[in-house]
Amino acid sequence: MITHRISSPRGRRLLLCFIAFASTPALADHLGPSGFGGGGGASVFGPDTLDENHWSMGFRLTYTRPERRSDAELAALAGQHVHAHNTDYNLNASLGIAYGITHHLTISAELPYVRRDDLREGTHDHSGGLAVNGVEQLGSVCGIGDLSLLAKYRLTAGTGPGLALISGVKMPTGSTGKRSLQGERLETEHQPGTGSWDPILGASASAPIGPVGFTASLLYQFSGRGAQHTRLGDRLQGGIALSHRFGAPPQRPLKPHHPHHGAEPDEQHA
Repeated sequence: MITHRISSPRGRRLLLCFIAFASTPALADHLGPSGFGGGGGASVFGPDTLDENHWSMGFRLTYTRPERRSDAELAALAGQHVHAHNTDYNLNASLGIAYGITHHLTISAELPYVRRDDLREGTHDHSGGLAVNGVEQLGSVCGIGDLSLLAKYRLTAGTGPGLALISGVKMPTGSTGKRSLQGERLETEHQPGTGSWDPILGASASAPIGPVGFTASLLYQFSGRGAQHTRLGDRLQGGIALSHRFGAPPQRPLKPHHPHHGAEPDEQHA
């Protein structure tokens, strides 16, 4: 994720270790929202929020290349009543923006662009009393995906341990009417969008341990009924991260000292 941030100067952190776990719907490229405007990295949400009237924007690019299955393998799986599919690669490019309503409340939005290249699926039919297994070339699928809106409310203040609550919704802005090379409407799991309204709830926490910071987050997305009466399944997205700060932490400016009458000379310096 590449992020440009317009806000007050803050310490820079280098990500040293990242461990993530996720339970996703039928295709892994139906990605969940990212942590724009809240620190962290990859699918880890930091509890930090933007300052009031400050904003940030970012770009995330995810490229996945699934294990290649030959047409013979897809046909063999179809003969076992497993209608597997395969693509050359999957691409997800997301643009996000966040805005600080108050020092404790940040809202963000993320809109993805999805591409699935050379989609193929095994088929199983019966002709003349015989089973016929084959592979159908569905073509490439691309388009705008579903918009995610999130609100993050930070419960803590200061530079110590942090805790924030997250809520939002995934909106059905993506296309659900893409068709195959044969003109048939593709299944919802192959579409750029899902056609469903999905509520999102979660939390994020962090704890500084000297120069090392620990961050953990968890989001749960409730899957609604989408296009073609399809429900792709709930999603659990979580992660933990360790980061290390190089250099001295930022120092707050000293408040000027106004000595009272009769103060010693060495007490008149700020």
